[in-house]
Parts: sequence; C-alpha cells; structure tokens
Amino acid sequence: SHLTPLLHCRYILTREAPGAGPPPAPLREVLTADGYRASEYPAPLPRAFCVHRTLVVPAAEGDAGVRARLMDPSLRPADVAVVEGGPALDGPQGSASPPVRVTAAEPHRVVCEAAPTAPALLVLLDAWYPGWTATVDGAPAPVVRTDHAFRGVALPPGPHVVEFRYACRPFRTGLALSGLGLAACVVLGVLGRRRRVPEAPHG
Repeated sequence: SHLTPLLHCRYILTREAPGAGPPPAPLREVLTADGYRASEYPAPLPRAFCVHRTLVVPAAEGDAGVRARLMDPSLRPADVAVVEGGPALDGPQGSASPPVRVTAAEPHRVVCEAAPTAPALLVLLDAWYPGWTATVDGAPAPVVRTDHAFRGVALPPGPHVVEFRYACRPFRTGLALSGLGLAACVVLGVLGRRRRVPEAPHG
C-alpha cells in the first residue's frame, strides 16, 4: 500500500495462506514459517520529518473526507500531508529540508529539532489524541491532526525546536482540585489547632 511508509517500521508480519505468492513490491520476503510471513519494507519514513505540501480537507467533510484523500494511490506521504483545518502549503516536491532530529522521547514529551528550507509541516508519526500541546521555540503552537492518525506542527523556514507535551484535561482538573483540597486541609488543621490551644492564665 502507498500508506505503508506511515507505519514507521521496517519489518511487517502477516498471516499467509499456503501457496501464497510473494509480497507486493516494494516489500521483500525475509522469512515464512508456520503460516506467517515476515517482509521487509526498504524505505520506512522516520519518526519525524517535514513536508512542504498539504491537502487541506474542509471541516464539513470530516473524517470521511480525510480517508478518501488518504486512499488515493497517487498520494505520497513523504511529500504531502492530509490535514483538516491545518496550513495550506504548496511548496517544493520531495525532501528539500534536512532530516528532523528527535532529541527527547518520553511517554508524555517529545522534542524535535528541524530546519526547513521553506514553510513546512513537521509530521510526527506518533498517535494524535486530544491533550497533546506543542511549542515552537518556546511559543505555543497548534497541533494539527495529520494523515488522520498523527500529529503535525506548522513551521516557518529556519532552525526550530518543537516540543510536544501531553497533559490530559481531566488529569489537570483533578490535580487542581487535589491542590485545593490539600490547601483546605492545611487551613482547617491550623484553625483547629488554634482553637485547642488553652488560653494563658490571667494574673
């Protein structure tokens, strides 16, 4: 499939019926055993990369419009990203920018360094999910749902540091309420202690 590069993996395991033919190009069969086949994909996309062209899907078309454009076999995910409400880019075809470096990768934080030579969309092949935020050189930036399942951030030309962070809204709300509850307990404890302190005798 033309979308195989988005899997960001070199080896693919599939179940095959006896006598099945070779895998479709450009996959290369590595091993077949017990009804399973391991195939190698020669050129998977890196975890993060820049594209200079986008297909912007009108919000009214929703997920169905995104999926329809992704299923177009002429689409090259390494060069063009499908976005809903994201930046409209019509830059040079091909990989015109230096590779993106992932300098930090944690469960709730990913940092990338990119230096696009033209306006670009940095594509991170990590799952898109509400709660992810991004900054570009320390300034907040919108996270664009890219190719239906991944995350993207628009970048102007030049070197940039992009940081993705995940903070679930219910978690933040719970943390704030816990902090208020702790503060209330401290205040009530202090007030109760003051009430229990006996007054000094007079005279």
